[in-house]
Parts: sequence; C-alpha cells; structure tokens
Amino acid sequence: MTSVKKFDDLLVFVTVVERRSFIGAARQLGLPPGTVSRKVQELETRLG
Repeated sequence: MTSVKKFDDLLVFVTVVERRSFIGAARQLGLPPGTVSRKVQELETRLG
C-alpha cells in the first residue's frame, strides 16, 4: 500500500468526522457515498 493511498483514506475519515456523515463527506470530496464508506472500512481494517 502506498503512502498516498493511506493519506487519501485518512483524509476521507477526517472529512467524515468533520461533516458528521458519510453523505456530507462524499459531497465535500466529490465521491460517491459508497466509496467513502469503503475507504473508511479499509482504514478500519488496516488499523485493527
């Protein structure tokens, strides 16, 4: 896994926290909500 991928997933997570929703984060980031959810899930899996 590249550092860019790790940073991207972390940025998505922080945006979800700031917006307090997956949909709000998706809108801000210009991503589909499913992609936001998947990226957070991947981050959770890596962190344990």
